[in-house]
Amino acid sequence: SDFSYFDMTDRDLENYDFKLLKETKVRGHDAWMIESTPRNQEVIDESGYKKSIAIVRKDNYMVVRAINFMTNGKKKYLDLKKIHKQNGIWLVDEMTMTTKKGKDTIHKTILTFDNIKLNSDITDDVFTTRRLEKGL
Repeated sequence: SDFSYFDMTDRDLENYDFKLLKETKVRGHDAWMIESTPRNQEVIDESGYKKSIAIVRKDNYMVVRAINFMTNGKKKYLDLKKIHKQNGIWLVDEMTMTTKKGKDTIHKTILTFDNIKLNSDITDDVFTTRRLEKGL
């Protein structure tokens, strides 16, 4: 997968410096282009990124595109292809991460999500070690 564990988790914003590069549009929506740089080498080592540029929609504050500059010279391009609002919450239906070296695409991962249910009743027995290891 082109998505790392780091890509799929929240970042501690205090570990970064941010700079507004410009205001732009993405798929017809007003957005900000924001550069983030890690404040220390530990964050760079953990993420593998020396810098990121994110496109954030103004209406829902979602990062819908990003370029992550890797320490090995490659770039990872994030694109949230499809999103929707359900019960007042913005959700992702499809997202891609493309790893490139120069102009050459090295690999691409597409994640799709469907049948998303919010606020479902889940019983405690779903969270046993055995159930989590075996799946539903």
